[in-house]
Amino acid sequence: MAQPSGRQGRAVCRLTWAAIIAASVGSAPPVAGQAPDADAVAVVELAPSLIQLASAPVPVAVQVREVPRLGAFDLTLTFDPAHAVVTAVEPGDYLATADGPGTVTIRTAQAGRLRLSGAIPPPAEAPLQGESGEGSGAAATAPDAEPPALTAGTLALVTFAPLQRSEGSVAVEVVAVDLSDAEGAAVEATGLTAQLTVVDDPTDEARAEAERQAAALAETVENNPLGGIAGSVERAFQQVSRQLRGVALNPIMVWLAILVGALGVVGLGWQLGRRPAADDRHGAGTV
Repeated sequence: MAQPSGRQGRAVCRLTWAAIIAASVGSAPPVAGQAPDADAVAVVELAPSLIQLASAPVPVAVQVREVPRLGAFDLTLTFDPAHAVVTAVEPGDYLATADGPGTVTIRTAQAGRLRLSGAIPPPAEAPLQGESGEGSGAAATAPDAEPPALTAGTLALVTFAPLQRSEGSVAVEVVAVDLSDAEGAAVEATGLTAQLTVVDDPTDEARAEAERQAAALAETVENNPLGGIAGSVERAFQQVSRQLRGVALNPIMVWLAILVGALGVVGLGWQLGRRPAADDRHGAGTV
C-alpha cells in the first residue's frame, strides 16, 4: 500500500484540526418544543432612549425584549466620543442567578465604541412530583413542556459621563447584535438608536475625572488580551451544558481532552509529513 505523501499528510492534519474546532464550538439544533418563534424579532434598546447629561454621569440600561429565553449575547454601542465617555459597566438583572448578579464581559472599550457580551446560565430544572427524593439523579422534566414565553430584561447598565456640550442630540447606536437562545440557536435581533444630549459643559475637574475613569475601564480590557477568547470559551461551555440539559461540564477537563487530541493530530501530521512518497523512495539515487 502506498504511503501518503508529505502534502497529503499536511492536508489530513488541516482537515482534522478543522473538525476539532467545528466540534468544539458547534451547536446542536434546538430541542423540540423550545425553538423560538420564526416570526419573532428580538429588540435591543437603551433606556431611557433620550439621554440627557448635565454635570453628573448617568447610568443607561441596555435592555432586550421580545426574545425567547436568552442564552448569550454580544453587542456593540457606538456614539460620538467628543461629547461623552463610558465610565462604568455593570451586569443587568437578566444576568442574575441564585448565586449572584452574574457577569458581563467588556470586549472593547474605546473612544466612542463599547462592545459587551455575556452568557445567561440555564435555570435549575424543577423535579416532577414524587421524583425529588434524596439519592435521585438529575431532576426529571415534564415531557410535554410548553414553549417558553418571550421575555425581557436588562443586560447591562452603562454609565455615560459628559465631556462637552452638544448642539442638539447625537446618536447612540446599538449595532452588531448577536443573540442566541437557551438552546444555542441564533435569534434574529435588531438594535434601536437612542439620542444623547449634553445640556451643559462639565467643569474641568468633572471632565478630567470622567476621562480618568474611561481610561481605567479601557485599561482593564487591554490588560486582559485573552478576555475575548476566554469569554467565547465560557459561552461555548455553557451552551453545551444547556444542550445536555443540566449536565455540568468541567472546563479544565474539556481543555485537557482538546489538548490531548490536538497533540495527537500534530504528531500524526508530523509523521505523515516527514515520510517521503513511494515514488520518491524508489527513485532515490537516480539521475
